[in-house]
Amino acid sequence: MKTLYIKPGYYKLVDNEQDFDFVGWIENFTTATLIAIFESGDYEYDEEADEIVWDEDDWNLDQLVFAENVGAVNGFREYTKLNDLHIIEIAPKKWGGFLADNEGRSMFNALRKALCK
Repeated sequence: MKTLYIKPGYYKLVDNEQDFDFVGWIENFTTATLIAIFESGDYEYDEEADEIVWDEDDWNLDQLVFAENVGAVNGFREYTKLNDLHIIEIAPKKWGGFLADNEGRSMFNALRKALCK
């Protein structure tokens, strides 16, 4: 396990240095919901597996913000729908993991790229 980035009192990004279960997680230290919004990158469609295969290094972090109330959270959800973006929500004082699948790695890599400059 390796802490990649920490913003004291706000959040921490951790790489668990494995490629099964979770590739990593983000921990929310605040009393607000942490919202991460991602713009997906290029992909190919695997007909045999009947699934989209994302370019895991081509995703970008659109926003990383805190939502203080339900109305704000819903506003960010609507923003993602209108703009064809992907969203994750981390509840106050909780953590959210990124699965060791193609989409999870893509989101985790986008966070790493944005925060660990």
